[in-house]
This record gives sequence, structure tokens and C-alpha cells, in this order.
Amino acid sequence: MDDAVFWIDWIVTAISTFFLFMLAAAQQDRPLGTPQVFAALVVLGLGGMFIPFGFRFLCYDGHGRMKGWLYVIAADAVGLLILLSSVATGVSTYGS
Repeated sequence: MDDAVFWIDWIVTAISTFFLFMLAAAQQDRPLGTPQVFAALVVLGLGGMFIPFGFRFLCYDGHGRMKGWLYVIAADAVGLLILLSSVATGVSTYGS
């Protein structure tokens, strides 16, 4: 079951990718709109602080193992949503 836990990787990737998008956009003088700035706050705030802390209490037992498959699926789904929001924001910034 531990091999199916991808939410940590996806959240770290989302945070890193999103801020690389913002850095590249700033270097190319591309304007960042309110939705992009809001997404940055959500990705950083939820993905970096609240979700890992909350998942530790909700999804893991006292020994650091996931409580069950439903918790694995839920945690991975949340991590994937954060990753997809980061990618969608980058695409809207660099849209064709």
C-alpha cells in the first residue's frame, strides 16, 4: 500500500513547477492575473502547509502507515488536483 502513495510527490512537483512557471513568466514580462496569483496561494498554502499536516492526522495511523486503501485514493486524488491546478495555471499563462 505504501507504494501507491503518490500525493507527496505530486504536491512537491506542483509547488516546484508552479513557481518555476511564475519565475519564467516574470522574466518574460508576461502579466500574471488574479487567478494565477490566487492559484499560487492555494498551491503553496494547501499543498505546502495544510494538506500534509491534515493528512498526517486523517490518513495515517500512529505508526506512520496509511489506514486503508480509501485513504490512499483520497490523498492521491487531492494531490493530483493540486498538480493539475498548477499545470492548468501554467498553461493559461503561456496559452497560445
